[in-house]
Amino acid sequence: MKILFYPSKVLLLLISFSFMICSLTIAQSTTVTPVLTLNASGIVDQDDMCIWIHPTDNSLSTVISSDKSASKLFVYDISGNTLQTIDVPGKPGNIDIRYNFQLSGQPTDIVGYNDRDNGTMVFYKVNPDTRQLSFISNFSDGGMTGNNYGFTLYHSPNTGKYYAIASSKSTQMKQWELVDNGDGTIDGIFKRTWNNGSGDISEGMVADDEMGKLYCSNEGEGIYEYDADPIDSNPTGTLAAATGENGLTADVEGLTIYYAANGGGYLMASSQGSSNFKIYERKEPHNFVKTVVVTTSKSTDGIDISNINFGSAFPNGFFLSHDGSGSGPYPIRVSKYEDLDLIIDTEYWNPRSENVEPQLNLITPNGGEIWNVGEQKQITWNSQNVKDINIELSTDDGNSWISIANSISTANGVYIDTVQNFPSLFCRVKITDAANSALYDISDTSFTIDLASDVTEEYNNHIPNDYQLSQNYPNPFNPSTLISFGIPESGLVSLKIYNLLGEEVRTLINNFKTAGTYRIEFNGIGLPTGVYLYRLQTTSFVDTKKMLLIK
Repeated sequence: MKILFYPSKVLLLLISFSFMICSLTIAQSTTVTPVLTLNASGIVDQDDMCIWIHPTDNSLSTVISSDKSASKLFVYDISGNTLQTIDVPGKPGNIDIRYNFQLSGQPTDIVGYNDRDNGTMVFYKVNPDTRQLSFISNFSDGGMTGNNYGFTLYHSPNTGKYYAIASSKSTQMKQWELVDNGDGTIDGIFKRTWNNGSGDISEGMVADDEMGKLYCSNEGEGIYEYDADPIDSNPTGTLAAATGENGLTADVEGLTIYYAANGGGYLMASSQGSSNFKIYERKEPHNFVKTVVVTTSKSTDGIDISNINFGSAFPNGFFLSHDGSGSGPYPIRVSKYEDLDLIIDTEYWNPRSENVEPQLNLITPNGGEIWNVGEQKQITWNSQNVKDINIELSTDDGNSWISIANSISTANGVYIDTVQNFPSLFCRVKITDAANSALYDISDTSFTIDLASDVTEEYNNHIPNDYQLSQNYPNPFNPSTLISFGIPESGLVSLKIYNLLGEEVRTLINNFKTAGTYRIEFNGIGLPTGVYLYRLQTTSFVDTKKMLLIK
């Protein structure tokens, strides 16, 4: 018998290396089997999808898919039943959803996708009672290099604004701010364009609505990371995950995010032509975690995931993957999230309420700033989980207080409109969340508002023959415009701004005026994009005109 002796250091290295190989083999790959197939009549290739969360009963949530080959949208319940089939013009590309968009003053769940044939961004809304979609409107992509190809939505935790982001069948990217037109339709205000990487097609995208990040797949290079808010007009991005590393193959198509507490969770990617999915940490620097293989899901395009407890069938949420294997038609496979063998957090993040730790951006928390009459200052917060805001003013150095705002639960900011006819006043703010705990209280550090000046107004003693109310200029405007009028005789004059519901939103003039011509500056700060009415009224004359505020 021959006995071999190895030096102790070599032996330890061999043992350590063998252990590492075994650990990597065990830890870095998980195979799961889907438990449900979404396969409606009429599908051809459902290669992208999104998940709608019901407002009161998670078990009534739905999966919404786009099928560009069939020119259809499909809505499923989480038992796999088809609730709705919608024929759409053109080829619907990537599809996404965001909650509580203010549409004509009402919080609305909106679903958006890119129409590849017609060069538009298309929007539907979800009826929470029927769980079905109805068309809202669309807007043009303005022409994209190689046509629009990918799409995602983003709700900023920093400003509360909503955005649509599209990629082209090249590296070109575009971003629009979504605005309420005031008539039940949505428009997009172009914000920026840039190139995602140095070459190849860009399609898959996902936005992190908690961290304010955007991830875009360049099919040949990998996944780039950007600030999702359009602060940088031409961002370069950081390559968060490169093809060729950790088994990420070219033709990166689908991206999704799993949210967990303390910035935890995952960034998940699919590559078309591959039978596996790559999992990275959501936290920077996005360390690779593992590979997940879903049996029967091959050549996958779109993916999505949710950490919500959907009831007995999916108590820990589910993972959706497009199955592009075989000759078609191509369905969606639903896997139980716990089968992926990743961390489970069903409490922290509900995209409907966006359970972010609320933070306020108060203009002067320690007092001292001087404001003028007609000026406005804004208090904002980064969460929709705000129950009440109480703003109080005092005209007697803080001995008594008058409340001016209460119970604002859906907005992400409020403006203090300093138009009271007092020589000076103090202000204090207290905001509470849904659990009735105080988020911010400056009751002891109130700040001063100086009301010494008047509304900006120009007067000319040219007396017109008749009453005149001119069209504002510029129109549309952002944020200021000029309103001119003439009165042939002196008297009481009122100039007020109304929304399309007939609600008064500003009073510009409400006093005695000498005969002549006037020009008033109106500042739309604090008001949402939309059509407004301005009305001039005297004892013998009334006239109303429309103007458009676009932000």
